[in-house]
Amino acid sequence: MSYKLPVTAENFIEASMPKKKKQNANELIMKDVSGAEVIVKPPISHSSSGVQSSNTTGGGNAESANKTPSENGKPKSAEEQKLDYYLNLISRYEGKTIDDIAKEKYQSEYMSGDSRTDDELKEVAKDYANAHKSEKQSSLTQKTDEKINDLEKKQVDITQNADEKVKNVESDYNVKIKKGKSDAIKNGIARSSIIANLIKNYEGEKAQKSSDIRNQQSADLTAVNNQIETLEEGLKNSLKALDMESAVILNEELTRLKEERNKMNEKVATHNAKVDKKIQEYANELAKTADGKAIKELLENKSGDYMVKAKKALIAYLETMPKEEALAELEREDINRLLGKETVEMVKRYFK
Repeated sequence: MSYKLPVTAENFIEASMPKKKKQNANELIMKDVSGAEVIVKPPISHSSSGVQSSNTTGGGNAESANKTPSENGKPKSAEEQKLDYYLNLISRYEGKTIDDIAKEKYQSEYMSGDSRTDDELKEVAKDYANAHKSEKQSSLTQKTDEKINDLEKKQVDITQNADEKVKNVESDYNVKIKKGKSDAIKNGIARSSIIANLIKNYEGEKAQKSSDIRNQQSADLTAVNNQIETLEEGLKNSLKALDMESAVILNEELTRLKEERNKMNEKVATHNAKVDKKIQEYANELAKTADGKAIKELLENKSGDYMVKAKKALIAYLETMPKEEALAELEREDINRLLGKETVEMVKRYFK
């Protein structure tokens, strides 16, 4: 059997939450100050024969249509749902102030600024300058290397051409010397001074021409080598200039990043100040309303309209069960924490 308390569920339903509109014959929509809506269904009614009465049309099981499962799988009554609603409401406001609640309304309107420090921006600028330097350095080095490679190939060609020319000179004069000796033998003058002088002249001409070729080779190689050294010196100077250019780029980029950050943060600060003003105005307005006062009382000392409604919801809920079950429900941690031990002890006294 159930124990009837002084405040009835019917009185509670009338006094608790305002009706916004009927969804249908079985539902009641409730709304709190934050705008959250909860649909509460009435208790499941049973006929004296124990058969579920139906408010639905077109057949079907009314119990299935009205069930809201609890933790043990049984359907929740409207009284339990109303109690859950207020417990959740109180829990949502627990530990907060009116300002906190107002801030939640406009929290999404806040803008985030650029929180990077000057040192962090310097690292960004340094990366940018290094990337520019690396790209230009790579281009300069590549072009210089290509030119030097071409000149080194030219040096190889100069040496090969000189070797070939010397070889041809030696071959030509060796043929002449051989022919001179052969002619001298045929003419019986092999030991004469004439043939000796002729061969000597051939040897001298061969040596002179070979020397001229080698001298030209050396001059050409020196000229090419000077060009290579000039290119290497030019690259060295260009890289030094690139270091200075990179330092200038770093400073310019750092200045640009700082200005960009500061402008953004000024814009964000101006915008967020407007949001702060909105929040404060809303908090002030909210504090003047009945709902706001109820929330304030609830937050400050667990009293006020919301707490009264929660207590009535608890009483209405406990009226639906036997005394032993009601006392067991009063041991719930959430009920004791959210409604306060004083309220729980007061309700317990009705059962003792």
